[in-house]
Amino acid sequence: MATLGCEGDHLPTSVPLRPTGVVAAADSQPFYYSSDGTPLYLVPDPTEIVFTASSLAAVDAVPGMVSRLNLSTTAPEALPQLADHWLLRLPATTPIAAALALRANLKADGRFGFVSMAYRQVGDTSRILLVDRAVVRFRPEVTATQIDSLVSALRMKIIRPPRPDSGFAAYWLGYPTDSGADPLKLSALLFKHPLVAWAQPDKIGDGHVQSVPTDPYFPLQYYLKNTNVQNGITIDDDVEPAWDLTLGGGTPSEGGITIAIIDDGVEASHPDFQELGSSRVEFGYDVFGNDTLDCVGCANNPTVQQHHGTAVAGIAAAEQNNGQGISGVAPEAHVLPIRIFAFNTRISQDVIATDAEIADGINFAAGLGRADVLSNSWNFPPGYDSPAIDNAINSAVSGGRGGLGALVVFSGGNTSTHTLLYPATRANVVAVGAIGRTGTQADYSPNNPTLVALSAQHSSTDFCHGGDVVTTDLAGHSACNNGPNGDPNYITTFGGTSAAAPQVAGVAALVLSLHPTMTVTQLRGRIVASVDPWGSSTQFGAGKLNAYRAVAFLSASVSGPAFIDSPGLYTWTASASGGNGPFTYQWQESVNGGSSWFPVGTNSTTYSENETASSTFELRVMVSSGGLQAPSQPLFITVQIGGCGPRGC
Repeated sequence: MATLGCEGDHLPTSVPLRPTGVVAAADSQPFYYSSDGTPLYLVPDPTEIVFTASSLAAVDAVPGMVSRLNLSTTAPEALPQLADHWLLRLPATTPIAAALALRANLKADGRFGFVSMAYRQVGDTSRILLVDRAVVRFRPEVTATQIDSLVSALRMKIIRPPRPDSGFAAYWLGYPTDSGADPLKLSALLFKHPLVAWAQPDKIGDGHVQSVPTDPYFPLQYYLKNTNVQNGITIDDDVEPAWDLTLGGGTPSEGGITIAIIDDGVEASHPDFQELGSSRVEFGYDVFGNDTLDCVGCANNPTVQQHHGTAVAGIAAAEQNNGQGISGVAPEAHVLPIRIFAFNTRISQDVIATDAEIADGINFAAGLGRADVLSNSWNFPPGYDSPAIDNAINSAVSGGRGGLGALVVFSGGNTSTHTLLYPATRANVVAVGAIGRTGTQADYSPNNPTLVALSAQHSSTDFCHGGDVVTTDLAGHSACNNGPNGDPNYITTFGGTSAAAPQVAGVAALVLSLHPTMTVTQLRGRIVASVDPWGSSTQFGAGKLNAYRAVAFLSASVSGPAFIDSPGLYTWTASASGGNGPFTYQWQESVNGGSSWFPVGTNSTTYSENETASSTFELRVMVSSGGLQAPSQPLFITVQIGGCGPRGC
């Protein structure tokens, strides 16, 4: 097999490389570059081959070509991610040499274009399937003429240019059809080219949803209202008092907040997403191209087997007080379904889109301000990386909501090793772990101090019997069919960090409905700062989500003299914001660097004191409102008058 990244792998002389070349001479194994330029090494897998063909007759001829190499196979399968791509499965005992010979035969046959073996990540059994395109983002100053010249020099072709109207900034480039073309090598060369910001081979990874589907049913929604208490705090999201302030239906421009559910689709016709006779599920985007109004198996009308996204959406935004079902965390928020999973009938489970298609979905969600919050209940195995997905997330965080930034939320992952999974590992997303209804860490939740921990119970590998979270299911007798009292429109056994992530997304929507001009940094900081402390940060991250603290975020400040050099009566003033109801004030002083605070005045926006002698002390105000308390930042005060006073000098 031809390897790449070795010394001597160069572009044509008309297309200069950076001085560093591609990689060091010792790098002789197949690889692609991560977002930060680190080579991620791969191992060829001879048991699967991806190819494109000019006709169905050519596809039908493939088993005969396999048999001539004394191998057995079944008929090639159409890849659901790409209509013109086929997957050929070979026996587990297939030697590399035989797979290479078959690949060479296919490449030499004019009926076939792209041909590639599958790969496995080094140190991992996760599968990667290359497809017939590279994803490339050129630098802003690069001209169309330069791009055309580079594409021509590489004998590639432009499949799709950027589409700024949809937020798609990258080029899709098709590989050369000649037998010597190496997709990994070409992508690596592109990554290192001075005209290119980043590049990657588009690929299909082993991404998977991070749980399985497991107003009459509100009492069953323990993640919203729980009678269990730990350390004096109920083990839920404390959302009821937050609903007194907002249901998520306010601004922008009073049209409400939109949560993108990036998943396998959301059933727009479900009764618990209806408001005044119309659906709050907006017409979404299907990365597989099925976007017609009367679609079946698409973003707004998923098939019987695709009920994960509908369950996620119910947790985030199911309608409230409509006499049926459940309540979402943000029951007046809108839902934008982005479909990145397609159901594969052969293996009876969802398969994920290519990296470029996933990036398209993220870009579409955040582009033109379509969604304010992006909820993602899916992950890839450890070690996976995608510059295309990374850059789509970066664009959403930096450019979403008209430049204020969209909040991107990811489930942390469900693993027995408590591993935080990509893309939840990215620093600019909110990664979400899970706790059970008794407050302990879920046995699959990641160990990572950057998490926000939430209530969401255990999830197994059974799609319909994996947890204990109640949420929406596909309407009618078509999906899990295990709702309360046998109600087929709901499920009682959803779980995992998939059930936890949309709780954060819903709380973010509540906050933004009251504070639409918040930047994404402020919003993320608000959610993290308002959590309930919950034990070890390794297990629980920042702490347990608290919707009321986030929505009614109480803050206080003190203004007044910080340096006094003459005797007299001095006054300080308190300011407060947030909360839910009247403010009460308690003034406090400390003379020990904040280690002990003593009350000096109560329930007034001002505090006055006669200063007659030198001292140093700190002054703060403790504000209460709606059951919340918040101290101001202390004001350090220096008094320099004559001798020493009772506080010291």
